[in-house]
Amino acid sequence: GIELFSWQIDGMEAFGGLGPVLQKHKLALIGSYTGVNLTDPAQRQATIASAVATAKNVKRLGGTVMVIG
Repeated sequence: GIELFSWQIDGMEAFGGLGPVLQKHKLALIGSYTGVNLTDPAQRQATIASAVATAKNVKRLGGTVMVIG
């Protein structure tokens, strides 16, 4: 399997998405690393939205793990 950063998964969208690449190389997406801002209340909504979007992408691609750093 493979683990990628959320920005890498998002970046693949412009090239047809990550799904076809995973299938072509017979790889499973295990999970994704992502960062969140836990200290700035002004960024709370954007941070939550970003984390939820990453989680949805991971789930859609068959992954089960999201590492938050």
